Amino acid sequence: MRILRSVVAALTLMVSSALSGQRLPIKSFSASDGLPGGGINRIVRDSHGFLWFCSTEGIARFDGHDFVRFGADAGWPAHAVNDFLQARDGSCWIATSQGLFRLDMAVPGGPPTGGGRRVVPVSSRNLSVTCLFEDRTGVLWCGTHAGLFRVDRSPGPGSLRSINLGFPEKTTDDPIVTALAGKDGGGLWIGAGSGLYSLEPDGRVGRYTKADGLPDTWVRSLAVAGDGSFWVATRKGVGRLRLSAGASRLEVLETYTRGNGFPDLVSDVLLRTGEGKIIVGTGVGLSLIERAKVDSYGLDEGLEVPVLALAEGARGELWVGTDHGAQRWILDGLTTYVPSDRPFQRINSLLEDRTGALVAVTANDTLFKIRRMVGNRLLSSTLRMPPGSHRPGWGWHQPLLQDHLGAWWCATDQGLCRFEVTPSAAALPGARHARTYKVQQISGSGSDEVFAVFEDSRGDIWFSTVANPLNGLGRWVRAGDRIEGFNGKAGIPERPSLATAFAEDQAGNVWVAFNGAGLGRFRNGRFDLFTEADGIPACWIRSMMLDGSGRLWVACSRGGVRIIEDPTAAVPHVRAFTTDQGLAGNSIWSCVEDRWGRVYVGTGAGIDRVDLEHGRVLHLSEAQGLASGVPRAAIRDREGTLWFGLSGGLSRYVPPAPKPEQPPPIFLISLRVAGTARALPESGAPEWDLPDLPAGQNRIEVDFTSPGGLGGNTLRYQYRLRGVSDDWSRASLDRRVDLANLAPGHYHFQVRAMGEEGRTSDPPAEFRFTILPPLWIRWWFLTVAAGSLLGVAWLGYNYRLRHLLEVERIRTRIAADLHDDIGASLSRIAILSEVVKRRTPEDQPETARFLSEIAESSRDLVDSMAEIVWSINPKRDDLQHLLARIGQFASASLQAKDIRWTMTLPPDPAKVKLTPEQRRGMYLILKEAINNALKHSGCRSMNLQVALGQGRLTAQIRDDGSGLPPEPPGSESTGSQRGRGLINMQVRAHDIGGHLDVASGPEGTTIRLDLPFRGGA
Repeated sequence: MRILRSVVAALTLMVSSALSGQRLPIKSFSASDGLPGGGINRIVRDSHGFLWFCSTEGIARFDGHDFVRFGADAGWPAHAVNDFLQARDGSCWIATSQGLFRLDMAVPGGPPTGGGRRVVPVSSRNLSVTCLFEDRTGVLWCGTHAGLFRVDRSPGPGSLRSINLGFPEKTTDDPIVTALAGKDGGGLWIGAGSGLYSLEPDGRVGRYTKADGLPDTWVRSLAVAGDGSFWVATRKGVGRLRLSAGASRLEVLETYTRGNGFPDLVSDVLLRTGEGKIIVGTGVGLSLIERAKVDSYGLDEGLEVPVLALAEGARGELWVGTDHGAQRWILDGLTTYVPSDRPFQRINSLLEDRTGALVAVTANDTLFKIRRMVGNRLLSSTLRMPPGSHRPGWGWHQPLLQDHLGAWWCATDQGLCRFEVTPSAAALPGARHARTYKVQQISGSGSDEVFAVFEDSRGDIWFSTVANPLNGLGRWVRAGDRIEGFNGKAGIPERPSLATAFAEDQAGNVWVAFNGAGLGRFRNGRFDLFTEADGIPACWIRSMMLDGSGRLWVACSRGGVRIIEDPTAAVPHVRAFTTDQGLAGNSIWSCVEDRWGRVYVGTGAGIDRVDLEHGRVLHLSEAQGLASGVPRAAIRDREGTLWFGLSGGLSRYVPPAPKPEQPPPIFLISLRVAGTARALPESGAPEWDLPDLPAGQNRIEVDFTSPGGLGGNTLRYQYRLRGVSDDWSRASLDRRVDLANLAPGHYHFQVRAMGEEGRTSDPPAEFRFTILPPLWIRWWFLTVAAGSLLGVAWLGYNYRLRHLLEVERIRTRIAADLHDDIGASLSRIAILSEVVKRRTPEDQPETARFLSEIAESSRDLVDSMAEIVWSINPKRDDLQHLLARIGQFASASLQAKDIRWTMTLPPDPAKVKLTPEQRRGMYLILKEAINNALKHSGCRSMNLQVALGQGRLTAQIRDDGSGLPPEPPGSESTGSQRGRGLINMQVRAHDIGGHLDVASGPEGTTIRLDLPFRGGA
């Protein structure tokens, strides 16, 4: 790292005192952050980008957010871990003080507490394994305290095979293998306590010691350069070497020891970065070797010592392992220089002198403090006011300047001060105070206090005075050495607002910022004023900057930064850039542009790097090494380095060349379904599938992470749940999503990390799952239910239809009965009554007969009505009531003829339900059968037998008479009473769904009725 340029301040330099040095952008991690205890022996980056920290008390993985510790409490070996290696096949290997272990990270395990991890010892040999290496052919090598071993990775636990390197074994340190590296042409470099060994692919072994050019025989670390050379760290320095053409001797290319500026003899670890820098860890800190130059850093710069391990992160950051834990150094971050004198006033202004030295100015009520750099230290000097002046001007950003000829101009309370030409600010102690210009005449205020100064391209010096409300605006005209005021002239009001900042556009027009009154552009001898109506906020304008594209950036105290696209246009277009476009805050203090056209905007929350071309904003804060406080001043020096002046110190930033932001990888690390963890691979999963979930398990919690934040950059995350929405969520810092109350359906969850410049993970991490619907809404259940409902509806319809038909039949029967029985009887009664009415007293006997017939017809009518009422009474709809009525009728009819009547009944006839039609039809059939037997059979006994079986009802009447009389001749055409009775009985049986059989002979007559029934005993 180059030595920083001197930072010096202007005016008379009187007293100088050495202050503290630089503060590197370093962040420390310890056991309180999740690291295992003890010293960090090795730091390794795996294929996913995660970092593994090997310590004397275990191992931990870091994703940029959290450490996950693995130790004895998690089922891991309870030994010191010396190295970690992830092979090309994904298997992981752990070198410990008690042997070599294999870990399969791809096996789904339990939660991050260690359940399910497969840690298998490779050999039963109790070896202290120091280092691991996989060569280009996939062979795994391990160095131990007992020499070099080759790992046999055959199925099973595996085994170790010793490789004979021919160690001298004069001391116990001789066979200790400390480092392994691949040779450019194939083969292996082995660092050991007894020298440097080479193992060729054909098995040949070479040994090199201090006598062959090594700084020392004990080799501690190795790094291959890629050009045929390699670096060796030893107990007495570092060297770069290569094998001669004949591969028989070493050629020493570079050597770094204490004799040529190396800070420490013992070099414990080497790292070659992706950019080719060599970083050496020693007992006193770090040394960076680049182009044969050494820059060293130690305790004074914030590093912990001794340095035991080094690794490079994916973004080029440096990871350092020490006895105290780990540290992250962002090499392209900001370096801050903090003086030790307190109180340290804020830096009001930054500028370069004619020699390219940086000038930083702070001020209090009575004097200026001048800050300058000597080496890596920030020095301070006190500026005493010139004669007649009591204090410096209280303005910011532009209180001091050196003009193009080398003269110095300063704002004071007594006017505009000029010092003689002094190219270097370092020579200002001997510079003569040339003149102080009184400026009260431009405002008529009676005050000479100058607020800010500015030189235009013509060499004229613009300045503003402050004496509210009599502020002033003027310039010193070089041609004629005179002061010119603008109050009440050239478009400026008689009492203008305070002019707080100056700038000049590409056409040579001078821009002046007025407090709360907008901007003025001086062109063709007049000012054009731009106010709120033109897009300029009515606020303090703290600074202005013209970028390389000719745009004017205006730092506003509120409303963000304003960008004037073409300041030379008659009506410039003003563009607002605020928090809506990604700024961290809307109160802007300073702006500065790097050599690639990116503008750094100072806000109350730090520095925002704005890339207008790509619409990206990158935030820099104390996490990247920025000093505390507000960045009031900013400048780019002639080498392209950016400097920021804050109340907490001076921050230096070397902007990296633009390069595409790498999409951050992302992994699923935890899935919980209804509170139960689902196993994921220990290494994380970029994609996963869940089995179908029952309806009640509709809450899923997912954790994810990205190692893209290891470099100190801030990652945000977006997710979407396809099946609910195809839109990505708003970017958030949260690394957990809770998906609750999910409806049944198919889902596809995706999550991606978003870098600071807007680049997102490609591809995103994802998993798919299906929540099954409840049983009652699954398709087959709905199909069955729909079919059942249709069936029920169909049955209901048919039942209703049958019921309606039955009601209709009952109504028809009742109507027929009323017409046939009651109607006929009533007609007969009416006729007989009419006959009786026409009779004379002489016809008294005949009248009595007619009245008797009327009485008989009335009784028959009452019986018919009773039968009709009985047949439709729902309380009489069972077999028991039917048989009781038949029995009652039979007893009344047969008793007069002395005919014995018996009944054989089934059990529980009350449970047999009959429809009104069945009940009436069966009653009339049985009644007719009894009447026929009574009239024609001459029987002495009659029996009714009723039986039930298989849903059928059988009623059989049997008498012991002479049988039915034969049909008289011609009965088929005339229809006898007997014939009509049987036919009516058969018709009634058919109407009620039954069947009637009649069997008659000399031994008697049997009439059998068979019909269906519902319900049963």
